[in-house]
Amino acid sequence: MQNGIMKQKIEHFVKPFPEDYLNLIDRGWGNGYVVLPPDHPWFGLDYDQIDVDVHGGLTFGKMTTNLTWGEIEPNWLNCYIIGFDTAHYQDNLDEWPKERVIEETLRLKEQCIQAYESNT
Repeated sequence: MQNGIMKQKIEHFVKPFPEDYLNLIDRGWGNGYVVLPPDHPWFGLDYDQIDVDVHGGLTFGKMTTNLTWGEIEPNWLNCYIIGFDTAHYQDNLDEWPKERVIEETLRLKEQCIQAYESNT
């Protein structure tokens, strides 16, 4: 605990591309996201300002209060989500199946944890 406030946990999830999207472009399985709590140093930054090593760079950053996804957990309501996608030029299902998207999401999560810990 810092300043009497218990820090929230950094969490992650993956999301497949919608069915109607699958036939439009070559792409991998889906997207990976990391949920940042309000006391994270990257909270609220434009995703272009966050220096991480993730496939294709970050392509998403939004406050959870601005989302309507069913995956949003109640304890994420005042958090910030960053993420990447696997719909870049030459991405495909062979190179980016669900398992690899999960691995890359966990790699992004680890970078978020390191930034969080170095800021405390």
